This record gives sequence, C-alpha cells and structure tokens, in this order.
Amino acid sequence: MPGRGDVDEAILRRRARKRKNTQAWREKERILLDQLRAEVESLEQRLAAATPRGGKSHGRQEVHTLDAKMEDLVARQRVLEAQNTALEQELQRLRADATTGAAPHTTVSLLNHIQSTHVDLVWHVPVAMERLERDVDMQMVNGWLVKSVAAAPDGDLFLELNKTLVLSSSSSDEDQTPQIAHCRRHWSIVTHADSFRQVYRDATEYQVVSHAHDDLHLVRVAFPSADRDVALFKMQSNAGYDLCVLHFPPDDAAVVTTALVFQFRMKRRQPDGHVMADIHVLGRCRRASAASWDPHQMRLAVAMQCSEWERLQQRTHAPRPRR
Repeated sequence: MPGRGDVDEAILRRRARKRKNTQAWREKERILLDQLRAEVESLEQRLAAATPRGGKSHGRQEVHTLDAKMEDLVARQRVLEAQNTALEQELQRLRADATTGAAPHTTVSLLNHIQSTHVDLVWHVPVAMERLERDVDMQMVNGWLVKSVAAAPDGDLFLELNKTLVLSSSSSDEDQTPQIAHCRRHWSIVTHADSFRQVYRDATEYQVVSHAHDDLHLVRVAFPSADRDVALFKMQSNAGYDLCVLHFPPDDAAVVTTALVFQFRMKRRQPDGHVMADIHVLGRCRRASAASWDPHQMRLAVAMQCSEWERLQQRTHAPRPRR
C-alpha cells in the first residue's frame, strides 16, 4: 500500500497540474476578452461618429449594423462570463476533493477541457485563417462556404464553414424562441444514436458513457479506423448557442483528434416573420498518420456532416437557405 508521503505527493502533483491548466485557460480567456473589449471600443467610436448622420439612409444602415455587432459581442461576453462562473464552481469542488484526498471528478476534468478547447478554437482558427490567407483552400459544398488551411505540411488542419439560413416562423414551438428551438433540435440529433450515425456515416456503434447533466454528454463511437470517445457540450445565450464536439481516444482525453464548435447566431427578423440566422463552424483536425492524412477528404467529410445535420433539421422544420 502506498505510504502517506506518496499520497500527499500525488495530491500535490494533481494540484499543480490543475493549477497549470487553470492558469493556461484563464490566460486564453483574458486574451479573448481583451480582444472583445478592443472591438467593443472600436464599434462604440464608429457608432458615435455615425450618430450625427442618423437622418441619412446610409447612416441608419451603419448604425443598425453596429447595433447587431454590439449585440453579438455582448452575447459572446455573457457566454464567457458563464463559462468562467462554471469553472470557478468546479475549481472549488476540485479543491475540496484535493483536501480530502478524493479522486478528481472525471466530469469536472472533461468540462474544463471542453471549455479550454472551445476558447482555443474561437481564438486560434480565425487567426490561422488570417495568418495563412494565401494557403487557404475554399469551396462550396451544398451551400456551405468551406475554408481550410494546414498549419504546416504535417500540422493541424484548421476549418471554417459558414452558411446563412432563413428560418420560417413555424420552425420554433409556440413557447420557445427560434434559437432555443433550433438548439434543442440540434442537440437531439447529436445525442441520439440513429441520427448521430446518419451525420457520421462511418460510425458503426454508439454507446452513452455518461450523461452528467442536460448540457454535457459523453458517448463512445466505433469508427472503422478506431474507437473514439465523443464529448458533446452546449452553451446558450440570448443571441444563439454554441455546441462543442470533441473526439479523443478512450484512454486519453488530452489528445483531441477532432474538435468542432457550431455557432448559431440570430441576425434579424424579417417583416414576413422569417428569421435570419448565421451558422458558423470552427474546427481543428490533428494528423493521425501519414497514410490517413488527406486534408481535402477531411474537409469534405466535415462539410458533408454539416450538410447531413442541416438535412435532419429540415426534415421536421424546413429552413430555407438564403438566396
């Protein structure tokens, strides 16, 4: 049996590792918040400059655009604040576990890992697209604008997909806003075996590993190449929702092979009752082996998954793409 000193040393190592991960997550969050604050200040300055021209059509359009951007920034800030609050709560639980010598809660570790990956994708994918602009590949797949770029010949593949939808007024239940109804349908698709296997056509088995709460699922999926644990996590705000999908080996959650963030943002409601919405997907795929690395096929596979997810949404409520 391990001695008291071995147990204390293990607790100290676990505390140091959690402290390091928390510091790294907070630094990424701080950088993203600084960027959002700078963008808010810039928008406020432009809004102040546009206000005197409020009587002109161009001025009104610019103010409307700035208002929409401000609303989106405020919504993103609320999401980050909610994440930070959740992280603080889980850190308190971790400290309590460390004090009593109990093993850390796997759900807590997974939640922290998902949130850190979410911030990392939202920050790094746009930066990679801008920094490697000359090397970005673009194509249209079923109405989706798909962009991809590799960080290096043998590096990670970054993905960005965009599509604008017009949701009919009947696409939400009477007691739900369009974004809440859309989020529930999206969540239902990825958390049910049959619809999940329709999105991921090469998935042969689907088994629920844990269902910690309504916003977090962990499932084990059998693919031809390997088994993968898939973490599913959703975050909702007044402007829309984010849905994270992480793939990793069952024995090592730290090695994320594929990470996707679906961002649904409301734009505006039209006079006829239809609602404009933007679907923005950010992703990163890691190279598994030289034999299986085909950036074009990986980009196409993600695009087809998005198309199939959209088709399943349309099967019950028929959103129509913007023309």
